[in-house]
Amino acid sequence: MVSICFAMLPVALTGLGLPKAQLGLHMALLVFAGLLLQPAAAVVARTCGQANPLAIVLVALVAECGLLLLGVVAATAILHMLVLGSLVATLYPLSLGLWSRHGGQPGGKIMAAYAVGGFCGPLLCALAMDLQGPTGLFSAAMLCCLATLIAIAILVKTRKTRVAPAIAPHQASTGP
Repeated sequence: MVSICFAMLPVALTGLGLPKAQLGLHMALLVFAGLLLQPAAAVVARTCGQANPLAIVLVALVAECGLLLLGVVAATAILHMLVLGSLVATLYPLSLGLWSRHGGQPGGKIMAAYAVGGFCGPLLCALAMDLQGPTGLFSAAMLCCLATLIAIAILVKTRKTRVAPAIAPHQASTGP
């Protein structure tokens, strides 16, 4: 989703009638909103685990893309950039946390998945935009979010959660 937003969103917004002079402002708002929500997402993830907030973010992204697909962009583009940016920016840290919690090591498969998504996402969106016009971006983004939700459900069902070993009272350090 991150590569989709940064690579193809300016093209889609221009196609939807947003003046080119305003693209920089809208993309800056996208990044700023992401910075604002990441700390809150971290607190929620620590409280209830990564799977729930990540699923909520993905469902919210599907809903947001649905609104954008319906053409709500013109009147409220700034609000949509804030919502989209805050949701997209939380995907990567929540995904890494979920992967780690379910036994995955940093790097490796999760980074390969992000690399494939970073490469294929913009290509899929460009194809969708050729077929459907500028709103094709939001259709393709919805499909990507739904595929990610399915992948998360499979991961959560097939992997066991790692639990940190408990420290026995006699092993605890009492200090110097």
